[in-house]
Amino acid sequence: MTMQRIPPHCNARPVRRHQKSVIGSDVRGWAAMLAWLPQISNRHEPVHGRPAQGVTLMQYSLEIIGVYVGLNLLINLLLAYRVSSGRVRTKVMTGTGEDQGLYNASRAHITNVEYTPIGLVGLVVLHLLGASIYVLHVVGALLTVGRILHAIGVSRTSESSPPRLFGTLFTWISQLIAAAACLYYAFL
Repeated sequence: MTMQRIPPHCNARPVRRHQKSVIGSDVRGWAAMLAWLPQISNRHEPVHGRPAQGVTLMQYSLEIIGVYVGLNLLINLLLAYRVSSGRVRTKVMTGTGEDQGLYNASRAHITNVEYTPIGLVGLVVLHLLGASIYVLHVVGALLTVGRILHAIGVSRTSESSPPRLFGTLFTWISQLIAAAACLYYAFL
């Protein structure tokens, strides 16, 4: 038998576990793990105006990614809503018919779905590789602003427009920076 180590600040008692037990089969082991949750969940609370001990930039970078994922999910939902409301308005359930507004809304949503996921995957990989929070902000902000500008440009007209151009440019630059940073941090 081995003794499971529990941090000294935790009030849970040590739990004995057999070495040959199946993971998750020992209920007492799970109870000890659950006893740690209050200490883990309060790790970001400041102590005397300073970050609590043990708070790392990696934890903040995950929160940064959460902000950009949340914003891009909202952008995607807004674009999907515009397509759905256009379909209800025109009574065209498949394709875009002859309605230019529905076509533009559909194109804005489709291109957002094409480019956003790979940009967000790049953000997550950069976090896992330990990239600087500044790199994460640059990539995330460029991607988000680029997707907003592109959606505005495509929604207004199917022709080329400055918001569409800058949206495409910002999206590509964010992906280029993410790709270069992934390679840099992977071989660092």
